[in-house]
Amino acid sequence: MNFIITLNEQVKLELENLWEKEFKKREINLPFKKTTISFENHQAMINFINEEFPLWSKILEDQQLSNLTNKIKQSVSHSTNSHQATNNVRELFNLLVNLTNQKEIIYSKSPEGKLISKLDKTEAIGFHKYITNKPYNTRNSELNSKLIYGTFLAILFEKGFVKKKDIQELLDSPEDIFNDYQTDYEGAINALKQKKNELEEQIGTLQNFILGIEEKTSNDISSLNKEWKKEVSDLVSEKKTYIETLEAQYSEKLKLSGPTQYWTELSKTYKKQGIIWSVISLIIGLGLGCIIWKLSLHLNLTDTTNVANTLQKYLIVAVATSIGFYLLSQGVKITMSRFHLSTDYEERAQLTNVYLALIKAEENYPTEEKQIILQSIFSRSESGLIKGDSGPVMPNNILSQLLRNTR
Repeated sequence: MNFIITLNEQVKLELENLWEKEFKKREINLPFKKTTISFENHQAMINFINEEFPLWSKILEDQQLSNLTNKIKQSVSHSTNSHQATNNVRELFNLLVNLTNQKEIIYSKSPEGKLISKLDKTEAIGFHKYITNKPYNTRNSELNSKLIYGTFLAILFEKGFVKKKDIQELLDSPEDIFNDYQTDYEGAINALKQKKNELEEQIGTLQNFILGIEEKTSNDISSLNKEWKKEVSDLVSEKKTYIETLEAQYSEKLKLSGPTQYWTELSKTYKKQGIIWSVISLIIGLGLGCIIWKLSLHLNLTDTTNVANTLQKYLIVAVATSIGFYLLSQGVKITMSRFHLSTDYEERAQLTNVYLALIKAEENYPTEEKQIILQSIFSRSESGLIKGDSGPVMPNNILSQLLRNTR
């Protein structure tokens, strides 16, 4: 059947506009042909249908073929209404797309199409149903022999036993070719069985190898797991001990930080007091020298004509000198006391730092030695006034000694 376009010019012009807007760039996938096809215009689509229709008429069901034929006829004639004509063309194009997507129609120039073109309708349906994996639609309970023949050809074709060059030979003398292919088929099956046995043997060997690897891996993992747990346990124990040591050191530091700061401030305070009393003692010493010098000038100690008057002068000078030396002695003692206390508290602060450093350096520092250092740090501080200190020899001290000797 050859379809010819008989539409009027106005409708053709509308179809050309429709094609430019909607169909020119649309492509149709061809089953069993890894290519697509598109149509430049309405006439090109009809030409393609005229070429393919003889093959499609063999493989389509009666209802599908009737529906397709009606759509084609409506798109080439039977309408002078441009709107209706464009709808008919659109429906035909969409129908072609659906039939190709569902593999209801195939391309005549594909290897499958070339083989189907040599078969009659029943054989072609059997071949087509098998290669497209579609169910057979038969009215009788038993399949037609030609349908079976077409299906057998499809099996041979799919398995690669039928080559393109063998198609015509197969169609001309099917019985001899079938015998040859049966022999080849049995030989191939035997070879595959032998290969299967070899593969099964190799798989068994491989499975044993894998089982050995799994067992060894399991043992290695178990051993590594035990080692890892031990290492983690040792590390946790070590870090726990280290943290406890740090906590103890920090606690000791907190305990001693207050006293250290207090002793440092006291050391600075006593040092300032010592400097102040040093200045006071110096002033007292200078004042004492000035007083003695002034008294010696004022009393004229070189005049010894009057003994009583001379003794009185010397007594005044001795008393003034004793008082001056007494004040100077006390100033010197207080000065030395303040410097002594300043040094003592500074040593306590330094000894505390040494104590903390020893604790940090030695985690297990002996308790006895720790107690000795702590007793030295927190021992009672002396006033700094040294008992029995031999200060400057005062005149009143000399007189007291003379009086004691005369008794």
